[in-house]
Amino acid sequence: MVMPLEGLWWVENLADFNIQDKSGWKWTAMIRQPDFITKYMIKKRPYRKSKKRKKTTCTSQNKIPKPA
Repeated sequence: MVMPLEGLWWVENLADFNIQDKSGWKWTAMIRQPDFITKYMIKKRPYRKSKKRKKTTCTSQNKIPKPA
């Protein structure tokens, strides 16, 4: 089960808010973890590597910025 992606966007000073210029926006993306998933389950999950996937190179066009 994959929960929906949620996002929050804000600016430090509301007077600086500009809908066209998103460079000053702060943001965070979240995916809710179901209640039945425990920290133990995440820690003990075996790492699975798919051999079918191609390696991709991260370019400046597809980098995801780190949240502030």
